Amino acid sequence: MSFPVDYPDQRAVVDVLADERDQFIDLVEEPPVRDVPKALDIKSQTFRSGTPTSGTESLVFEEYSNFGGAHPVTNYDALNFDVGKKTPITFDTVFKPGADPVAVLDPIVQAELKKQLPGAPIGDNPVGAEMYKNFALSDDAVLFFISQGQWTISAAGAQTVSIPRAQLASILA
Repeated sequence: MSFPVDYPDQRAVVDVLADERDQFIDLVEEPPVRDVPKALDIKSQTFRSGTPTSGTESLVFEEYSNFGGAHPVTNYDALNFDVGKKTPITFDTVFKPGADPVAVLDPIVQAELKKQLPGAPIGDNPVGAEMYKNFALSDDAVLFFISQGQWTISAAGAQTVSIPRAQLASILA
């Protein structure tokens, strides 16, 4: 596991990492236990927007898991923090009250996935707002991290979709 020790909400970091570790251990110890290599590799990436004292900080965990099966899986967990207000930012708080972010995001993300994955089946968003819970904020964009198999076939891998802030200005809080 690789992660920064200066993220402003260390309790949230510990919670994510402990949860991922516990889930991994539970799955690899589930009978029948197979004698095959297993792996959990968690890397992190940070994003910032605004000034260091009043902006935002995002921490995105990329979680590679191999439970001994034929195919490993990559998932994401993201944390966002308003440095000025000293409070977490969630999907529910990053958008204006009363806005319908899923209605705005779905066609944009679906079109981008079709460009990124020509030939892959890209249907409608199968999970609604849950699709967008792992995001990061930069000065120029909102990045959405889509876990492997979450929107399209697992073989397409995990995806990142960056949407310019200007395109989302009408719904961002």
